Amino acid sequence: MVQEGDLAFTRGDLIILDQVAGKALLSENEAHGRCERTGFSGNVRSDNVWVVPTLLKPDEELVKLFKMTDVELERLNRKTMSAAQMDQTESSAKYYTLQEYAQDFFRNENKGKSSRGVIAFDKSKSQASWAKSTQPITQPLLIKTPDYLTSDAGHMFLAILKFCGDHPTGRTVNITDQTDPIFNLPLKKKELRDECYCQIMKQLTRNPKKTSEARAWKLFWLLCGLMPPSAQLYPHTKELTEMEQDECPLIPQRSRLFKMRRRRSTTLSTLGPSQELKEVFPLDSSMRAGDLVSQIAKRLRMKSHEGFSLFIFIADKMIAIKDDQFFFDVIRELSDALSRSGQSAADYKVHFMRKLWISFIPGKDSVSDKLFNFPQESKKYLRGFYDVDQKKAAEIGAYLYTAFFDESPLNRQALKKGQITTELIPQNVKFSMDKVRKDIEKQLTNLAGVSPDDAKFKFLKVLSKIENMIVR
Repeated sequence: MVQEGDLAFTRGDLIILDQVAGKALLSENEAHGRCERTGFSGNVRSDNVWVVPTLLKPDEELVKLFKMTDVELERLNRKTMSAAQMDQTESSAKYYTLQEYAQDFFRNENKGKSSRGVIAFDKSKSQASWAKSTQPITQPLLIKTPDYLTSDAGHMFLAILKFCGDHPTGRTVNITDQTDPIFNLPLKKKELRDECYCQIMKQLTRNPKKTSEARAWKLFWLLCGLMPPSAQLYPHTKELTEMEQDECPLIPQRSRLFKMRRRRSTTLSTLGPSQELKEVFPLDSSMRAGDLVSQIAKRLRMKSHEGFSLFIFIADKMIAIKDDQFFFDVIRELSDALSRSGQSAADYKVHFMRKLWISFIPGKDSVSDKLFNFPQESKKYLRGFYDVDQKKAAEIGAYLYTAFFDESPLNRQALKKGQITTELIPQNVKFSMDKVRKDIEKQLTNLAGVSPDDAKFKFLKVLSKIENMIVR
């Protein structure tokens, strides 16, 4: 359909683009140019032209190639190449497509059609079923896809077009709103899995739009991580991913894009109970919780991560993640569960904390004691998790004072007035808070010269002898 402002041209016309380079047509749907034959200017769509990268006007011989039919180009190839040259070209610079597979397994595929050496001009009129398209499909690509799944196959391909930027789309809240329609169907219906592979691979073939192709590669990698292709299709998916950059100039770094993990950066808001400790860790979609636990321990130079786990705080829930669980799978499951109940799950926090205390020995790892064990247990102690008498409460309170406060007169005065007792004495104690406060003041005379880190160690050592620290 010709729209107002579109440039009229015929097959083989040379169009001089207004821009110095034709980069716009590799990332956008249209650009502005002038037809040399007619002298008229207007918009040209990327679906209808090939961009010729050149600093000079192409010679007539090159322009003639664009005017040739498929049969004429095939005949020209045979005349100009010897059999040996053709074998060498096919082995060293083969542009892999699903054409061979499509001839046997695609619907309505023209089995007599050959694409070797073809330089299509009006791509919208002669588009192979296995090559990139910007139009929705009305039937599945594969013969084996059941007819009753025709509508699902069409919806899946339309979602692929929208994700790749090849079809208009409404405003989406997040990226999963775009990927769910693509992957939910084949996850639930195995008959659509190869169909999904072929639809995405189709968009990776002869795609001159770089942004579209890059997004299609993201979909392809995600699909490979979610479900495998059939044994019949697997060799073709493997062949596609093994192409090198210099084998096809239109498709940069295919193998690198496939092997590259889709990385995310997330702030582990409050790694542990301490509000001061925050770190940013790169996460990929295949990372398990145990991998991240090990990475955190290594970054912080802990001696061991034994007993530590990740905890997700989302909405009003706290969930411990098992080491063998995929990190983002847990996030997604929780988000979906909250969405179904009408709650928002846009924000979540990841805490790295000690879960098991059976093998805990105070002082064995000073880093974990300082960053995690002490902050975690001091909060639990003050909430009343430990059963202590008045004497023990005074001893522990003195350790907490030394760990939390310096020896300034103002802090001592605050202690004397009872202004900081809630930070030193557990809640709901049966004995007098005022008596314990006075005992803490006496205990502090015995802690002169003790550093805050030493006080934290002594605090943990006392608690480790109380049963509550082992049995939770």
